[in-house]
Amino acid sequence: MFKNNFYSYVGGTRSDIAMSIESYFEVMEVLLDQYLSREMLFNFKNCSQVLNDIVVSAPLAFLPFSLLGTQWLFAGANRKGANKAYGPILASVHMLVLWRAYTAPIPNKLYTKIIADPTVDGQYIRTQLSVMKPGLWQVLSRELYHKGYRFPEMLEFKTATEFPTGFVKPY
Repeated sequence: MFKNNFYSYVGGTRSDIAMSIESYFEVMEVLLDQYLSREMLFNFKNCSQVLNDIVVSAPLAFLPFSLLGTQWLFAGANRKGANKAYGPILASVHMLVLWRAYTAPIPNKLYTKIIADPTVDGQYIRTQLSVMKPGLWQVLSRELYHKGYRFPEMLEFKTATEFPTGFVKPY
């Protein structure tokens, strides 16, 4: 019998890796499928399915917060014609609320399963991140170190200054 290891997006604890939806999609864009095992591809599929559901449902779920923010901005506007500006301001506030929702780091068990994988898949993911996305890898490496994970790819164990050259094409 196949055991479904599907995790929910809000199922993380403090011991799990925290990443934003935006950061997860940045991780996905530097990886090639042919270098990952079927199990790791399944983990990515599960995480992508959950995050895509969040991306689609977030505009409706966060609309009440946007309405409250717009009401707060219009608290003293009782003059004639103030309602004409309500729509554009609501749209602007809603975009800011959604931006915050998509960029807020939230812990997730699937992030931990993907980034802290001790197999060759995890090593490939961490190496690609350190070469192709050094800013994101600096944040994730620090978080892995503070959560108790130890991998040779982590920046905390590098003694010399190394510059990534994986994105530079040789002559």
